[in-house]
Amino acid sequence: QVENIQAMAPYRESVFPLLHSFAGSTERDYVQSTLARYFDATEKLIEGQALLAAGGYGEAVSLYRRAGQINPDDPTIRYHIQQTDDLMISEVDAGILATERELKERLRSNPNDTDALMNLGLVYRNANRLEEAIHQFERGLGVEPEMVELHVVLGETHLRNGDADAAIASFTTAGELAPDQVIIQGSLAAIYQQAGRIPEAMDAAREVLRIDPSNALGYSTLGALYMSEGNLAEAVEHYDRALSLNPEPYVARVAWYEVGLARVRQERYAEAGEAFGAALKVDPTFGEARAALLEVQRLRDQQAAE
Repeated sequence: QVENIQAMAPYRESVFPLLHSFAGSTERDYVQSTLARYFDATEKLIEGQALLAAGGYGEAVSLYRRAGQINPDDPTIRYHIQQTDDLMISEVDAGILATERELKERLRSNPNDTDALMNLGLVYRNANRLEEAIHQFERGLGVEPEMVELHVVLGETHLRNGDADAAIASFTTAGELAPDQVIIQGSLAAIYQQAGRIPEAMDAAREVLRIDPSNALGYSTLGALYMSEGNLAEAVEHYDRALSLNPEPYVARVAWYEVGLARVRQERYAEAGEAFGAALKVDPTFGEARAALLEVQRLRDQQAAE
């Protein structure tokens, strides 16, 4: 396979000089780029085939997908992607079945094994068998109703299953059993926010800050909630508090961006530009911030002209 890749190089080089026969540069450039795309994609395909032969399924799929991005119209590449996906799925399914059998055997010996019940539920959840997962978690809680981990995984699974009310009930119980766990209150804040229940989301976010007063994500969440209510002053204050805590980049980029949006709504365009610029310093690929910065510059020019 490696030799095949190397052998393609002279063909790549020898084909391009033949393009002089085309009448126009546009047609020549089009054919040249098409050939280059074909060679690049086919090289990735062959490299993937070599990895697949050595058992590197994940790496092979990655190369196949890169080949597909380069030349999405190639039916051979699409075929190999599908075949490898099917192979990986069958192996994953075989692993799930083996784990399921092992856990069921444990439960035959001890039906009240909460660890086995939780792990069996997680196996089902990973296989997207959500109702079965929920059943196993509920069986575990029937044995050990104060097991916080079971309430949390049950809440997460209800959320994946589209039942926000059941998820809230599970996380609320978990929070009552473990009142000082940030992750539980943070999850409640996110679920309430998603459901549009802003006052309850604020209460949960404040609980996060009661537990951990230096939690930047807690301040950022409150900033977002105040923004949703149109309370720009409180929103900016809480985003500023989040930024003062040297947060993780994923928190900082959003906080700066939202501060910029608030300043635009307040027609404070210079400060908005500074905020969008700061967001881009955190993440230079942040397209929304770049577009907003250009719009702010246009608004400033318009404001100066008036």
